[in-house]
Amino acid sequence: NELFEKTTGVLGDIIEGGIYHGSGLFAWANIAVSREPYNYQCKIIGFDTFHGSTGITKKDISNKNIKRKENEYNANNYKDILRAIEIFDKDRPLNHIKKIELVRGDISKTLKKYVSTNKQQTVRLLHLGMNLYKPTYFSLKYFLPRMPKGSIVVIDGLNHAAPGCLKALEENINI
Repeated sequence: NELFEKTTGVLGDIIEGGIYHGSGLFAWANIAVSREPYNYQCKIIGFDTFHGSTGITKKDISNKNIKRKENEYNANNYKDILRAIEIFDKDRPLNHIKKIELVRGDISKTLKKYVSTNKQQTVRLLHLGMNLYKPTYFSLKYFLPRMPKGSIVVIDGLNHAAPGCLKALEENINI
């Protein structure tokens, strides 16, 4: 809620990279509808493979205590999330206008086409929970140029289990 409040007045969508069971996706959607019920210009867009993590690189390995493997975070729940969106849409203002959108597939492969198709889009809040270098790198590469002053980037797992995410951040933002 505080992150959302910090972006009040910033035009753009909320991007959720890595949906897993959908708690973040629906948290953003519920906060947005509660705080700004008639803001049809702020969509919640979730990116996920819906079959777990893909594309682990050497940049994702930090020490032997944290093991990364393909298909981690496999919730396999695409149809369930779609059904939950249908239920969500039944009880909100302006429910004839789509509020939540899903982009299925590996974000490092789907993102270039997505941004070229959505040339009008700005990003208010970029929440990345994919915990891997490659999808985090491409998300930052394509979305940072669309983030106006006052927008926020949130990356889960920094300073813990996501060395690749820190590397992706360093390569896209001079920190």
